[in-house]
Amino acid sequence: MTRLSHKESSSDKDQMVDRQDNATERASQSALYSKGFWSPDLKPLRATYFKILSGSVVLTIIAIWSCLQVYWASIAHESGRLFQVNSVFVNRDITNGVNGTLGDTLRTTIFQSLNEKHHLGWTEEPSEKVPTAESIEEALVEDEWAWVFVVAEQDATQNLITARENGDSSYDPMSSVSIYYAEARNEQAAGIVLPTTQKLVQQATIQAGTQMLAAYMSQQGGNVTAMEALTNAPQTAATPFATTINNFRPFDQPVARAITLVGLIYLTILSFICTMAHSAARPLLEKHLTLRSYIGMRLLVPLFLYTILSLFFAMLNLPWDVHFNAHFSNTAKGFFCTYALLLCGMAALGMCFETLARPLLISPTGLATEAIITVIGPQFMAYALIALIISNVSVAALPVDLQVWFFRYYPAMVYYHINRGIRCIIFNTKNELGFNFGVCLAWVVFSIGTISAFTALYRRLDIKKAQKESETQGENKA
Repeated sequence: MTRLSHKESSSDKDQMVDRQDNATERASQSALYSKGFWSPDLKPLRATYFKILSGSVVLTIIAIWSCLQVYWASIAHESGRLFQVNSVFVNRDITNGVNGTLGDTLRTTIFQSLNEKHHLGWTEEPSEKVPTAESIEEALVEDEWAWVFVVAEQDATQNLITARENGDSSYDPMSSVSIYYAEARNEQAAGIVLPTTQKLVQQATIQAGTQMLAAYMSQQGGNVTAMEALTNAPQTAATPFATTINNFRPFDQPVARAITLVGLIYLTILSFICTMAHSAARPLLEKHLTLRSYIGMRLLVPLFLYTILSLFFAMLNLPWDVHFNAHFSNTAKGFFCTYALLLCGMAALGMCFETLARPLLISPTGLATEAIITVIGPQFMAYALIALIISNVSVAALPVDLQVWFFRYYPAMVYYHINRGIRCIIFNTKNELGFNFGVCLAWVVFSIGTISAFTALYRRLDIKKAQKESETQGENKA
């Protein structure tokens, strides 16, 4: 009986404890979803909540003023920097050693424009330096030592005089002046340079034509034969001089804007996503791998993923009829060269990030994101991504000739080299593909070194920390 009563009392106590636990659990559950935002019970949590938000706002404001304004600055001074755009005037309007009226008027008008607030950087070169259209093409495309050429053509003034005197109805006013440029070098710059040049040339041709017509009428106004000849060639009076525009490299594929600039931002975001996914999966294996295996995983897996993603990114251009055969002999060569350049660029952008964030944390953008993630941690990766994109876009949108000195860092930027390389492949602009690939690969090698070094460092710190914790636990047990 005593044992039975003892068991019953123990059972009653257990049931009482269970009822108390259930009551506590029900009370805590009833407390959920039951408080207002300003409830006194939530004061500590609310303080942490506002602290996180305010910190994020402060960092975002810093990013706006330290990063975003860099892009604003890159496009803010294009008109004021026109004087840095090398533009060349060539006078071939010389007959028997005497300068023609058209050539002299063009020279005067062009160089008087240097006194204006916004003007191109005009120089004059002798005809012997660029004797043919082919030599001008080489200067504009391969050498890139000028953005535009204005040429007063051979004997332009004398040809007009002869056509008037003979009533030559076949006279072509557009054979008197030529403008040469290469739009695909940078279509935005060309959109500024060409209208400015056309304005000057139009002003000069109208002035020269009016001056010569007035002189002709004053001399031959009473000459019936001369007036009949003028009637037979009315263009020699109405439009004596006109301009032929020669675009050696037309920007004739508007869809190329997607791959030469804006698409590069998307490429960075894709590599960011890829690194984030890899970073989330990495801790599953990290504690089980040797340092050598872990570093190999951090380097080779992202490169493998970039190989696949960059191929699909390059293939995206095929349905939209982007032509890759301007520089190479066939489309296949051009496409695979583009793919290789995008792969190198994606790897360069991606691996930089993974260096900066801690290896145990989440990471973001290709081998560039792999680098960043090793140092700064995931909580600041968004700001690193902004800085990377802005610093690259700022030197890829406009040529440095239209920017202030600050943007002279452009040769080190990945976007700049992908932009230049793809323009070469698609539009046959200046070939610097070796240099473009070299810079991207240099970033990859740099990131591989930094990832390896930082990963080894943090692995050593983790081992020391684990050993210290183990020793502390042993002392506590003792």
